[in-house]
Amino acid sequence: MGALYREEVQCYDKRVLKIAIGIMAIILAVLILCFISDIMLFGDYYKVVLGVTALISITSTIKFRRKMDRVYRYQIIDNEILIEDVTKGRRIVKINFKAKNIVTIDKLGVKYSGKERIVREYDFTCNSKCMNVKRCIFEREGKLYSLKFEPSEALIRKIDGLRGIVK
Repeated sequence: MGALYREEVQCYDKRVLKIAIGIMAIILAVLILCFISDIMLFGDYYKVVLGVTALISITSTIKFRRKMDRVYRYQIIDNEILIEDVTKGRRIVKINFKAKNIVTIDKLGVKYSGKERIVREYDFTCNSKCMNVKRCIFEREGKLYSLKFEPSEALIRKIDGLRGIVK
């Protein structure tokens, strides 16, 4: 049987990436100027600090860029919820579980009393500051797992319908 419901969440906050690339370009330009003109303002310490700062900015820019290329696909197939990571055209199923095994789906800030029983937490969000981030706690093989994701209201209604919850 095909997918009963499918939606995709794409990371789209390009503004952060542009700021990071701008800062990295400025730092690299200063670093190159220092090496070319051999400016010795603070001795070799100055060059070491600039080099470390450039390395940090390059790695953070690469991290932001990889985060921007990520697409999460949430699917409901035969009462089973699948979360896939679609990166560069490759689909990787990250997690799947039965809808009847869901304990709760709440907004991210809501406290859960059995938090100490949660074995592992998954994060399938592009931006944790987004207002519609939900936390889903589900049971698998007697253990509790938690995941953060960004579903639409239509997906939440479908999941609640599969669980037998009427709102």
